[in-house]
Amino acid sequence: FVQFHPTALADEGLPIKPTKPRDNAFLISEAVRGDGGILYNLAMERFMPSYDERAELAPRDVVARSIDDQLKKRDE
Repeated sequence: FVQFHPTALADEGLPIKPTKPRDNAFLISEAVRGDGGILYNLAMERFMPSYDERAELAPRDVVARSIDDQLKKRDE
């Protein structure tokens, strides 16, 4: 059994730039989404409403696929 955790803060979102990729990336609890956290892409566009009417409150698999789609569409 493998569990995929879809929400992480990418290197580009960190206030201090890492010296090598992934030095400072970390997972963010899904509870943050449940408490009002909003997902943005690198262009600071909120993208979840265009994937599901529940936006950030959509189920984990919907959020994971949406993030993956954004990364691929934007070549990020």
